[in-house]
Amino acid sequence: MARPEGSTKNGIKYLNQEQIKAFLKALEDGKKLRDEVAMRLCFRLGLRVQELANLKLSDINFDSQQIHIQGLKHGRERTYDIEKELWRKLTKYIRETKVKEQLFPLTTQGLKFIFKRYAKRAGLPNDFSIHSLRHSVAMAMAQAGSSQIYIMKWLRHRSVTSSQIYFEQLEDSRLDERMNERVFPAFM
Repeated sequence: MARPEGSTKNGIKYLNQEQIKAFLKALEDGKKLRDEVAMRLCFRLGLRVQELANLKLSDINFDSQQIHIQGLKHGRERTYDIEKELWRKLTKYIRETKVKEQLFPLTTQGLKFIFKRYAKRAGLPNDFSIHSLRHSVAMAMAQAGSSQIYIMKWLRHRSVTSSQIYFEQLEDSRLDERMNERVFPAFM
């Protein structure tokens, strides 16, 4: 069976740009603010599902429009600025639902289910999981020219070697494109 587009031989699955757009559109069309905010935060910040489930109201700094993430692995922490539109949706969600402590009072299984629901609406292959959003932001950052160290820090990795895989995948896909465009047509 062929691998889904965007996946690699070593199991890293990520959404390409068209798939990301389709997924975000499905979230908007779903009209569930909680789902949209949760999935957009997961994608934007490269969150692991447990990190998303652990988010609390106290992790949000309303004065600076930032959110603090306590990473699961190796205790890596990071504070992120939240872009204007996502911040607007996040604060609207908090106001309307009157969040007490847990930002998204869902289990990891509930969050995985939400991802699968919108992934299906977006027409994504079944092989993608909520963790694919983490890989997707890393690949998007690599494609945009971010350094390995920047991606390491963004994803709260302990070592830059953990971020190396995204650059290897990027080079593999570029090599495949060059081969298909330049070498193989000469033989057709």
